Amino acid sequence: MKKIINEDQIPNKTSLKIYCIYNAKGSILGEITYLWKKLFLNFDCSLCNVSHNTFTEKQLWKKEMSKFKYKLEMLHLDEQPKNLQMFTEGLTPCVVSNNESEFNLIMDRDQINKLNGSVQLFFKKLNTKLLEI
Repeated sequence: MKKIINEDQIPNKTSLKIYCIYNAKGSILGEITYLWKKLFLNFDCSLCNVSHNTFTEKQLWKKEMSKFKYKLEMLHLDEQPKNLQMFTEGLTPCVVSNNESEFNLIMDRDQINKLNGSVQLFFKKLNTKLLEI
């Protein structure tokens, strides 16, 4: 049975890094390619749907990010360090934690898809997952 702990009991809280990896490239060409695929090929990045409207970052997302206890690093496929890129290959979009020694998958593609673009559900699920670490 997995022990559930309170947020203030999470070990190495200050060393915990959380990466949210989009299933898209961050370059200008990558952004254009993503938009074209979304509009014409029904391609979708569920993490993009959580954090962004069609063209801009959601205001609620910005608000929740600013008050979240941990720093979330939002990365596109081509912005990841090599070791993170190797870990997330074939898993994006996803949320990954790093406690200085190893990466852990916090939320996978299917879990993010089930959020249906909801910022509130994203942070609720993320908080729950972090308490289980």
